[in-house]
Amino acid sequence: MRLIQAIPHIYNQYLIDINAEKQKHVDPKKWRMSSGNSCFLKHQYAREGVKQETSAKDLRNMRIGTLAGDDMELAVELKRKVLEQNGRLFIQEEVTLFDGLVVGHLDIAFYHNDGVLEVIDEKTVKSWNWKYIFGKDAYDKLGYIYQLISYAHGLMEKYDLDVKTVVLHNLYWRKGDGELKELKINYRKYKNAALQYWEDCFMLENETLTAGDDFGCPSSSWECNYCSYAWQCPSPFKKGKK
Repeated sequence: MRLIQAIPHIYNQYLIDINAEKQKHVDPKKWRMSSGNSCFLKHQYAREGVKQETSAKDLRNMRIGTLAGDDMELAVELKRKVLEQNGRLFIQEEVTLFDGLVVGHLDIAFYHNDGVLEVIDEKTVKSWNWKYIFGKDAYDKLGYIYQLISYAHGLMEKYDLDVKTVVLHNLYWRKGDGELKELKINYRKYKNAALQYWEDCFMLENETLTAGDDFGCPSSSWECNYCSYAWQCPSPFKKGKK
């Protein structure tokens, strides 16, 4: 076998190993802020330790997002001294809500001296998906919104910040041409729903849920075809192999 033929297999195993190492540090009994607005069954599978199946292509795409985010965070970190003349910078800060039951690691946040808390989450998206974020077909991606709101409240609780205004943004990196564009999140509109979502998770923790029949299983039908647990879930919304 030529090396060129072996490299995809070598790289895939490398990504599998990285992912497995990360999972060693994840407490399955905690809810993850990054899974806000996810199917309630998805949370149950995670807490029960059900095996996830992620394709090699998906692992590569997730790695691109990780590397892009790490680059941006490093660039901001290098400007920490300058930035902190006007406030306090947080990068990859671990935060929790509901007495530690919900855990997350925010990307970048800045608490300005005038009481404004700015929280930024980086996302990489395919070109075809750009229209669902910024085009005429755009719609509010509740998972990303709930995630940002959870980060903001977790940070406020952790440091007892005197926040007057909360400003939330997703910063999108478009794969293909590298365009960066920010999308502001309506904090006031979604704050209560985001926090209530986690309350609903706690309430349903010990319930027997059936895919397709119960509220929030899934939150959106398209979610099933992108779910790492789809291989063993009886959801009627699956359209075939993920």
